Amino acid sequence: MAIKDSSDKTTVSSEVTSAPFPRWRRYVAIILIAASCILAPLSLAAIWLRSQVLDTNAYVETVAPLSQNPAIIDALAADITNALFDAVDVKDDVKRVLPDKAEFLAGPMTAGVKKLTEELATRALETDQFQTVWLEANRIAHRQLENALTGEGTFVTTADGKVVLDLSAIIEKVREELVKNGINVFPEALVKQLQLQFPVFELESLGSAQKVVRLLDASALWLPVLSLVLLVAGVALSPNRRRALVGWGIGSAIALAVLGALIGLVRPLYLNAITSDAMPRDAAEATFDTMVRYLRQSLRFLIAIGLVVAIGSWLAGPGRIASKVRTTFNETFGGLGDRAESHGWTFGVVGRFVATHLMALRIVGVGLVLLELFVVEHNTAVRLLVLILLFIAYVAVLQFIARAAKLDNETASVTAE
Repeated sequence: MAIKDSSDKTTVSSEVTSAPFPRWRRYVAIILIAASCILAPLSLAAIWLRSQVLDTNAYVETVAPLSQNPAIIDALAADITNALFDAVDVKDDVKRVLPDKAEFLAGPMTAGVKKLTEELATRALETDQFQTVWLEANRIAHRQLENALTGEGTFVTTADGKVVLDLSAIIEKVREELVKNGINVFPEALVKQLQLQFPVFELESLGSAQKVVRLLDASALWLPVLSLVLLVAGVALSPNRRRALVGWGIGSAIALAVLGALIGLVRPLYLNAITSDAMPRDAAEATFDTMVRYLRQSLRFLIAIGLVVAIGSWLAGPGRIASKVRTTFNETFGGLGDRAESHGWTFGVVGRFVATHLMALRIVGVGLVLLELFVVEHNTAVRLLVLILLFIAYVAVLQFIARAAKLDNETASVTAE
C-alpha cells in the first residue's frame, strides 16, 4: 500500500506539474497587451496636445522659429506691401507730381517703390523688434486657439474658422523705414489704421475638434498610466513573458507608425484648407511642420523604444540565433580579455571589482541610460541609438575587464554564474 500510495502521489504530482497553462490567461494576456499597444499612440497624442498645443509657454516656444523662416518672412513682406498699396493709390500720387509728358514713368516708378517697400518689409521682419512682435502676437493668438479648441472664452478673432496673428504693429515700422529712404506716400494716420492678420490654423470643423481635444486633454494624465498597467498585467498573465514583451514592442511600434501615417494624411488636407493669397503653400507647410515637429520626434523615439524592447527581449531568449549572438559577443570580448590577462593586464583592484560585480554594473548601465532618457525633454530616435551603442560599448568593456582579471576559483565560479 505504501508503494502504491507513493506511486499515486508521484503520478498526481506529475500531472499537476505538467498541467497546461490556463487558456483564459493566455487570451486575456493577448487582449491586455494589444490594448496597451493601441493606447500608446493615443497617450502620445494626448500628452502632445496638453503640453504643446494647450500650454501657452510651450506653444510660443514651438512656433518661435517660424519668425526666422524664409517662407514666413516672404509671405509677411508681401502681405505688408499689399496692405500699404491697397490703402494708398501710389501710382496716382506719382502721376500728380510728374509733368504731363513724364506720366509714362508713373508705372515704373510705382513698381520701384513697391519693390523697395517689400525689401524694407523683409528687413524689418528680420529684426529683433519683429521677434518680439511675433512672440507676443502668438501668445495672444494662443488664447484664441485654446478658447476655440476647448470651447471656452470668446471667439473674437477666429473669423471664418481661422485663428490669426495680429501683426499690424510691424506695418508702422516699415513706413518709418520708407520715410528714412525718402518715400512719404503713406500717411501715418492711415497706416496706424491698417491691420495685418496672418492665418495660422483652419478651424472649419470646430465642433468635432472641440470634442476630440476635450477628450484627449482630459485623458492626458491617465492614458499613459493605463497603457503601462495593461502592459504589466498582460506580461504577468502571459505564459511566456519574454515573448509577450517582443509582441508588445512590435505591436506598439506598428500602432505608433499608424499615427505617423495619419499625420502624413492630415498634412495635405490642412495645407489645402489654409493656403491662400495671405498664406502661401510654402508658408503653410512651414507652419504645419513646425507645430508637429515634437510630435513626430516623439513618434520616432517611441517607435525606436518599442523595437529596442522587442529586439532586446528576443536576444534574451533561448532561440538558436539569439543564443549564438550572445555567445559570440561574450566570447569575442571575453577572448580579448583572456589575451590581455595572458599579457599581464589584470587591471588590479578594478578588474577584480568588475569581475565580482559584473551583473550589478550592467544594471547600473541600464539605469544610467534610462535616467538620461528621462531627464531630456525632447528625445530623438538618433539619441536613443547613440545611447544604445554607448551601452553596448560599456558592456563590452566590462566583459573585457572581467575576463582579464585574475580571480580565484570561487570568485570565477560566481562570476560565470
